Amino acid sequence: MLAVMWASLKKEVREVLRDKRTLLLTILVPLGFYPAISLMTKDLEQKQNAKMSERVTTVAVSGWGDDAALALFNLADARMVWKPAKAEQMKDLLDSGKADVFIEAQKAEVEGFAQRKVKVHYFSTINGTVSHQKVRMFLDDLKTAEVGLRMKGKEYLLNPIEIIDTQNHATAREITGSKFGGMGAYFMVFLAFTGCMAVAVDAAAGEKERGTLEAMLVTPASFMGIAFGKLVFIMIMGLISVLSTIGGIVIMVLGSGGESGFDIGEVGFISLFGIAVLLLALILFFAAVLFAFSILAKSNKEAHVRSSMLMIVVAMSLVYCIIPGVELTKGILWIPILNAGMSIKVLWSGSMPVGDYFLVLSILLVISMLVLFWISRKVNNDREKVLLKQ
Repeated sequence: MLAVMWASLKKEVREVLRDKRTLLLTILVPLGFYPAISLMTKDLEQKQNAKMSERVTTVAVSGWGDDAALALFNLADARMVWKPAKAEQMKDLLDSGKADVFIEAQKAEVEGFAQRKVKVHYFSTINGTVSHQKVRMFLDDLKTAEVGLRMKGKEYLLNPIEIIDTQNHATAREITGSKFGGMGAYFMVFLAFTGCMAVAVDAAAGEKERGTLEAMLVTPASFMGIAFGKLVFIMIMGLISVLSTIGGIVIMVLGSGGESGFDIGEVGFISLFGIAVLLLALILFFAAVLFAFSILAKSNKEAHVRSSMLMIVVAMSLVYCIIPGVELTKGILWIPILNAGMSIKVLWSGSMPVGDYFLVLSILLVISMLVLFWISRKVNNDREKVLLKQ
């Protein structure tokens, strides 16, 4: 018994050592994957933090007036621009993004000395929160400088600038999107891929190994018809995976008793519909690519290796979605998978330009159709070579 077990074990070890792809997937890739993800995330975060710190903060100011202490600061060095505004302009300036923070100041007199009572208005998005913190720190420095000037003039009011109110003008949807949009997009896209991958490998490579796919050679059935039947099944499994993800999020929210701050109802019907359509196009994209990997693989193992390598690419590209403050740029719109993840993140927290949305949707659909057309031609040109594992 032991001799048989030992002989069997040696045989499997020899086969694995000869299989470079299996060794790559089971040893080298996991060994480098997590360090690579960590380094990539850290590098992206550092670049994003540097970008945000270098960003010029625009502060609209109402009722401030002249200030000798303000002349002591170089606003350009502080990466800040102050511009006069009227109180009634506050909403328009904040909504349009022309101002990151709005300061509403009123002059008062305390113990015979002038004092400014300040209200700070901002949006609690990632950029808005950073800008708000930056302005608060600047106001503290300004107050210290003002105190120094007054001490020289024998004015001993130690609180010349008093912040009496801070108002966050972000909607519940913007707050929810800022907190959960990136992670939500990451898990939806990644689990859509894994749901498709779970069945795509067996849908072609598995049947090829079992010999059941060879029946196509003696039937008049078109490859495209069979392929679309399998694609629909793969897409259904991918969709089930996404729905399970959403169900898990709902259970998490219900279990927290609402303390998580997550409210999917705040996203809005139009954005939810846009996310759903985008996910369907993405699932079709994953199904087409994974089916191509599977039908062209010579074995089930080869199909698994190829699909697993693609899974690593998907996971690494989606890291960009969870970095705070990153934006959907024109360049990202053309990158498959990442464009869908970032679009979902944007739709979660706000609106997305219609042209950009349909560009992302079109790219996913066109690539899916091109992959299917290419596979169909390859199979129809030489069915024996493709379907008989040659």
